[in-house]
Amino acid sequence: MYPCLIYAYCLMRNHLHLLIEAIKQNSISFFMKYLTGNYVLYINRKYNRTGTLFGSRFKAGLVQTEKYFANCMRYIDRNPVRAKLVQAPAQYPWSSYNFHTSPEPSMLLDNHAIYLAMGKNIQDCHMSYRNFVTEQTEDEEVLQLIRTKTYNGSIIGTDEFVDKLEKETGMVWRDQPTGRKKKSVSDTN
Repeated sequence: MYPCLIYAYCLMRNHLHLLIEAIKQNSISFFMKYLTGNYVLYINRKYNRTGTLFGSRFKAGLVQTEKYFANCMRYIDRNPVRAKLVQAPAQYPWSSYNFHTSPEPSMLLDNHAIYLAMGKNIQDCHMSYRNFVTEQTEDEEVLQLIRTKTYNGSIIGTDEFVDKLEKETGMVWRDQPTGRKKKSVSDTN
């Protein structure tokens, strides 16, 4: 109904991480409404409960593929480790990590070209991704960039990439201050 490609996911206790690509305009918004609405109904019926499950409306950031895509995948798959729910990503059953590192096919996930470029064949990709996630240290600056830009709904990318998008679209993509503009002394007179 709402075509999207799903590259990574992690279902946490009170939130969900997804790395998805829209096939049609507005697909992500409609997909998220459908997904969260139906999931809440399912859980509420199954456990005879009422109310919401997730802390707030979804937040999204546009990802500069070449530079940050793999880091976003790793960010998502390592989330349970950073939250101290498990010692290793493979121990968490509600994430995409095990699909990216094992030969089990997934009906849910798609393989992005960046992931497929990690090896000569799919087995090499599994091994390379496993090493990337478990053996390479995450860059704290990149983690903060992903968190901040996703929360603000802006672009996870370099300044040059943002400049290029602003030129091409005529839109402002830089983070804007929230709230009302502060009055200056001349505004009060």
